[in-house]
This record gives sequence, structure tokens and C-alpha cells, in this order.
Amino acid sequence: MSSTGEGTARVVVGYDASPSAKVAVGWAADEARRQGLPLVVVHAADYTGLVGGPVSTSPWVPGVSVDEAGRIAERGAELARERCPGLDARAAASVGSAGTVLIQESEGAAVVVVGSRGHGDLAGLLLGSVAARVAAHAHCPVVVVRGETPLAPGPGRPVVVGVDGSRAAAAALRSAVERASAAGAPLRVVCAWIRTNPEGWDRAYWLAVEAEQDPDRTAATAAERVAAAAAAIARELAPGLAVETQVRGGDPAAVVLAAAGDAGLVVVGARGRGSLASLFLGSVSHGVVHGAHCPVLVVRAPTTEPTEPIETTTAAEAGDATAGSWIPSGLL
Repeated sequence: MSSTGEGTARVVVGYDASPSAKVAVGWAADEARRQGLPLVVVHAADYTGLVGGPVSTSPWVPGVSVDEAGRIAERGAELARERCPGLDARAAASVGSAGTVLIQESEGAAVVVVGSRGHGDLAGLLLGSVAARVAAHAHCPVVVVRGETPLAPGPGRPVVVGVDGSRAAAAALRSAVERASAAGAPLRVVCAWIRTNPEGWDRAYWLAVEAEQDPDRTAATAAERVAAAAAAIARELAPGLAVETQVRGGDPAAVVLAAAGDAGLVVVGARGRGSLASLFLGSVSHGVVHGAHCPVLVVRAPTTEPTEPIETTTAAEAGDATAGSWIPSGLL
């Protein structure tokens, strides 16, 4: 069965009885209590390949798989109620792949929570096959929980958000501000710029066109403007919120991860759900989800009322080349 709360606000968490899933249930239970929402613990019975042809010797049949899925989901709900007594935690068992089921359950949900590892010999690949797929296709924000304990932001654990001036980054910033404010945590705004190869064609081309402007300095300046504009928006949205910025040159995912060593939550933007973009989480968001040591919240801009990008400067103020090619990008 699917969750009876479909279409109503709720927190959804995937559960398969693995250690990672237990941590995810703990985080999701805390989140449901924080938001005052019911929690739906979902387990998918995916028996593809378990039921064979006439010569199959598999003891598994669909009914058995669904019954077992129900028991697993109910155990997850019990864990949530043990962690947060009085919490409205419901079990939901469905037939299908875990990724597909969780995407379906995300319709109308406040957030979907998934662990980063699961059961089986290929458990290490679960992040790519389930968590990243859900993060890329879900209809709501997705939290991928990492580590052995359900970390959360607080006074000693900042919320880290990656920005690049895009609409998705603007949506991520607003979510990060809300999370930091609710938890009494500081906000760390991070923006990366890509260093040019001293021997690369792109640097040579730039210098041939703009001999008096160093491309790395131009990119760094643009990144500083994006970070400063994001910090200003954060302070406007939440007066009194402690906000700091970090701007570094390097691989954007590595820059965000370096800034998140003490974080309780990392927030990144994701591409929209339409067209080819929805087939991928995005190289940087994917890298952050894979490498973070704390939960990662993946947010995308609304499709009905697009979030405005973070305004930094006009093309006339910065110059056409600066405003176009060298605005930081790639944090999606």
C-alpha cells in the first residue's frame, strides 16, 4: 500500500533496516517533530528478478515480499516513535523500486529523507541508484543523511549553503536561512570560482582579448560579489542571524565540502525537473552529497513561481565579459 497521507504535508523517509536507514529515520523523526508533521516510513518491496520462469527455485513470491515490506516499514515507524514519543509515525509498504516509490511519495510532502547506504553486496552503490535519483527527481526537497548519528544544525554546527547566483541557488539560500534561524545556528555562505590552467587555451584566449585583466582575479571578484549579495539577502530575511562568507578558487564541490567540516547541514541547489536537466542531480550537488559528513539538503527552485536569481551587479557595471562568462557557476 502507499501512504494514506498522499497529498497532505508530511515528512517521508525511506527505510530498509540498514544502519544508514536507521540514522535517516532518526533524523526524519526529529524533523517531523520540529515541523509538527506526521512521518511516513516507506519500504519498497522490489522483487524484480526474485521471481523467475518455470525453472525458478526462488522461494520468494510477491505476496511474501509485500508482507515482509510491511513488517520492515512498521519496525522503522516504531524506531521513530521510540525516538520521539507521541510522534504520528505511519508505516507504508509499496511494490516497486525504492527510488520510484520514494519519488511517488514525494508528491505533496514537505521533505523526503533518505540514507546514503543500504543492504546488499552493492550497498556502496545505493547512493547513486537511490538517493541521488530521488534527489534529482523528487517533487519536494530531499535530505540525504550521512554518518552514524543524525547530526543537526545548532549553535556549534553551522548551516552551509553553496551559491552561484542562479535561481536554484537562491532557493537553496532561502531554505538555508530558514534552517539556520530555526536551529539557532550560524549561516556560512560559500561560493567557488574555477581557476584557469596557466597553460590552458582559455587563459590564453582571455589574455589575448583582455590583456590587462587577469581571468582568475576577475572570476574571484565575481564570486565575492555573489557571496556578498547572498549574505545581504540572508541578513534581510533573518535580521540577527550570524552570517559569514567563504570564497575560494577550486573545484566547487571540494570548496563546499572544505567549508562544511563542522557543519550540521549542507544545502545545495538542484536543476529543475524538466527536460534533460532532470536526468542528473548535477555534478557539484552529486559530489557534495557523496562527500559530506553531515546531512545534505537538496533544493530546487519552484517551477510555478521561479525564484529570482541572486542579483549582484549589472552587465554595464561589471563589463559584458565579467557579467557573462565569469560569473561563478557549477554549484548545481
